[in-house]
Amino acid sequence: MTHIQLEAYGRKWQRRLALGQWQIAWELVAGKQVTPDGSTGEVIWTLDALKATIRVATIQEPEAILNTARHELLHLACADIDAHAENIITRLDSAAARGIATAAMDNAQEQFILRVERALTELIDHGD
Repeated sequence: MTHIQLEAYGRKWQRRLALGQWQIAWELVAGKQVTPDGSTGEVIWTLDALKATIRVATIQEPEAILNTARHELLHLACADIDAHAENIITRLDSAAARGIATAAMDNAQEQFILRVERALTELIDHGD
């Protein structure tokens, strides 16, 4: 998988997900993981500037690299929701409540993205 292939695929899905206003930098990261927790991809964004960097680990099959890229774009599609949730969570009184709310929001977002991924995979597999 080359950087050019990753960018082309990313632009295609950026358009499909109506994220055209975002300026996205794509990075292929050598190794099996991108983050210390073992993730094979991550997206870092600045909502006000509509800029993001998507990093994807290279020690994967090409199809897995593309799936990871699409997954991270789905996280970016949730950036507004994330920002609103964070605004509410920071107003909670205790650190424990903020921690619980953050974990719940992160889990709900990840489950939503996984559901959307399954639906997209079915569409791709069936040529819809």
